[in-house]
Amino acid sequence: MASSWQKGTKTILEVWKRHPEWPRLTIKQKQNSSTKITAPNIEYITKYLDDEVLCQYQNSHGIHLCPSEAEGFGHYIVEAMSCQAVTLTTNAPPMNQVITPNRGILVDYHDSKIHRLGTNYYVNPQSLEQKINEILGMDYNSKKQLGENARDWYQQNDSFFRRKLIEVLGNL
Repeated sequence: MASSWQKGTKTILEVWKRHPEWPRLTIKQKQNSSTKITAPNIEYITKYLDDEVLCQYQNSHGIHLCPSEAEGFGHYIVEAMSCQAVTLTTNAPPMNQVITPNRGILVDYHDSKIHRLGTNYYVNPQSLEQKINEILGMDYNSKKQLGENARDWYQQNDSFFRRKLIEVLGNL
């Protein structure tokens, strides 16, 4: 589910279109988004979803593809982890500081460019295709373990943040 142009959605769609045998891909984006590729196994959700419905969608999908070009705080990657999903992201900082091989899948990038105060990393389409095939070929227990590891990290990180926030606010 992506709406930002820096989320790697276009590359996902280009790769997915070449694989009609792959399962349905669900993309959540704004109606006026320029990234739209048509294929029988690509579904777009363009209507507004309230938080409860969006949360249901996120939790009903066991694989989240997040090949970001850049991230600030990585909220949508962490959201995927909170869903206990197998999460795929770009093997570049800061994305690979959140997702590690024991709690997700990392995709190599083939190009990078300085953008404003940061760097954009562009995933290698062939590497993305290979990693998606790897995920689709995983047995249930391997996917389950990655999702559980991701969820455990999320819960520990969330608990730490809440404790630290209360501590900092208490010291003001």
